[in-house]
Amino acid sequence: MEVLRFIVLATMIVALMPLDGRSAGLWLYEQATPDMGLATAGRAALAQDASTASANPAGMTLLERDQLEGGLLGIFVTAKFDADSTTYDGGNGGDAGGFVPAGSFSYVHGLSPDLKLGVTMGSYFGLGMDYGDEWSGRYYIQEGELLTLGINPNIGYRVNDWLSIGAGVSILYGELNQEVAIINNPAGIFSSPDAKLKIESDDIGFGYNLGILVEPTKMTRFGLTYRSAVDLEFDDATRVENLSLIMSGIVNGILGPDRKVDMELTVPQTVMFSAFHQLNKQWAIMGNIGWQDQSEFGKTSISLASASSTSFTADRNFEDTWHYAIGTQYRFAPKWLLAVGRGTQRFKLMVPRILCEVNSSEITVLTMSIFLTSTSFTGFRRTEPGLVRVWQGSCAFSQAG
Repeated sequence: MEVLRFIVLATMIVALMPLDGRSAGLWLYEQATPDMGLATAGRAALAQDASTASANPAGMTLLERDQLEGGLLGIFVTAKFDADSTTYDGGNGGDAGGFVPAGSFSYVHGLSPDLKLGVTMGSYFGLGMDYGDEWSGRYYIQEGELLTLGINPNIGYRVNDWLSIGAGVSILYGELNQEVAIINNPAGIFSSPDAKLKIESDDIGFGYNLGILVEPTKMTRFGLTYRSAVDLEFDDATRVENLSLIMSGIVNGILGPDRKVDMELTVPQTVMFSAFHQLNKQWAIMGNIGWQDQSEFGKTSISLASASSTSFTADRNFEDTWHYAIGTQYRFAPKWLLAVGRGTQRFKLMVPRILCEVNSSEITVLTMSIFLTSTSFTGFRRTEPGLVRVWQGSCAFSQAG
């Protein structure tokens, strides 16, 4: 019986894996902050506005006064599945994407010229998809999303003329929702509508972030930041609806009637190194390299508690993600600043063969923004038109049995 329980649990993991890499698990660099106009190039070294409280808290020491900043962002996601042949009918599911609103808030307060406090709010990890109830891949996924919202209080301190340090605490709320269809009539003898397996749970996790800002000259600075992983535990996360009497008897007999399924996943740790150089009064150049530990996000722990307990960790063999960006700023008038940037985020996700053989992706972001700066108020008044191109590699998809 324990072997059978293990097999059933392993099968559940295939269905319960929260949001494979094609739908979520993306670290969102676009966070409704001014450096979006640079494709986030130089983020950890810019230290030009209140958003540095999150990007690199050490950079708060460069701000000459208190700053309050907020931003709104609209993300339009397009995700389409193209099936050459399918085991089940239902079509391609249309566009699984849609409009995703996002925003950010940052505030920095100076206790002294060398000691700053800051707080930021926003989301940097998530996304999802919705293919509908009837598409051909409904026994793999119908709808899924991982939503996060974080609060990040920080402190920054200038050690000397060339070195500043910073640190903060991350409080991250995560909400996981996913739906998968279940065949109610595996033998094909009777006509029964599909049952539905739902994951609905939320949790609050905690982490920290560290930052260093080095200024070897007045015109050049380097920033290095680290943001820790955050563990989210989704307790008693699953339930089944509309399960037939036959299937219900089979599941209850194997797993037990009073079963409880818990899940745990990790929002990955990240490291970013950035450089900024002011060429002259008009021109500045910047760039950065970022790393995300997506291999840890690819591991989902699932435990089943009923008469006895069974646990299992599914490793989807995600590979770590790298991000590169370069940008420039040009001050063409005393109060006007033009910013242009290009960023690339590369990742390769290898999911178990029952789901997807190989999925290689590259996201390239091209951005341009114009800032109106003024000494009469803190922060920026800005417009930020941008172009985002997303390419995603092909994926072999198979459902049998």
